[in-house]
Amino acid sequence: MPTPSLPSLSLSTTSPAEPLETVVAEQTLIVQQSDSPVQAGRPPNIAIIGAGPAGLMAAQVLAKAGYPAQVFDAMPSAGRKFLQAGRGGLNLTHNEAFETFTARYFEAQKHLTPALENFTPTQLRQWAKELGFETFVGSSGKVYPLDKKAAPLLRAWLQQLKRQQTVFQ
Repeated sequence: MPTPSLPSLSLSTTSPAEPLETVVAEQTLIVQQSDSPVQAGRPPNIAIIGAGPAGLMAAQVLAKAGYPAQVFDAMPSAGRKFLQAGRGGLNLTHNEAFETFTARYFEAQKHLTPALENFTPTQLRQWAKELGFETFVGSSGKVYPLDKKAAPLLRAWLQQLKRQQTVFQ
């Protein structure tokens, strides 16, 4: 059976800090493979640069597909931006019609809609639930974890990644 391969890719933008949904579009992801064929049963070497929300989500997607990665960050601990977002209660997403949601991205809407269709606000809420965290919709329509704290959610996420063989450097 042939071993699936991952293409080399790099995703990067320079937009200002935005809600968690758009951070995924801002992360630099480097997929490296050696020149030699990947040995059966041995995944390619994958490095993710940045342990913020987008880097962690990239690691999760890869690990779920059977490609655990090494995550590198200049900071001593992963998820610092995630913790900073939690200072305001950790607004995860918005609870509104998808068309209204994507319109929040103004001129970037056209480019971000395909990515947002692949990870909708409903799917983000399900992701939090799978980590053991219920969410609620505030009076503003924003979605928060029930306890409005980032640290417990981040800890659960990092534990899940480590169980999936993701390595943090």
